[in-house]
Amino acid sequence: MYFAKRSAHRANIYHMDAECCRCCGKHLELYSDNPFQLAQIHEEPSRAQGGDPLDPKQTLTLCAVCHNLRTVNKLRLEIVDPIEGCRGEVRFLHDERSEHVPVQKER
Repeated sequence: MYFAKRSAHRANIYHMDAECCRCCGKHLELYSDNPFQLAQIHEEPSRAQGGDPLDPKQTLTLCAVCHNLRTVNKLRLEIVDPIEGCRGEVRFLHDERSEHVPVQKER
């Protein structure tokens, strides 16, 4: 039952995020054999930190590169300008001064 709920939640988040990485804007596939085209649903905070993987406010779609930057390089995420009806843009912060890492957006 949990697996079905989680799969449905992943699909919902993917569609809420316009089928794109929230950080760089790259178009992704929910199911793909190519790991660089595969949508990765990131949980913030993680389950190990007490996060809820079924809460839309704690999950977002990332590409493999941006997900790696977040999890391996430990870059912090910031949601910028969320407005009603929109999940807002996500940017990486690279230091405590909150300067943004430049990200090239695909269109």
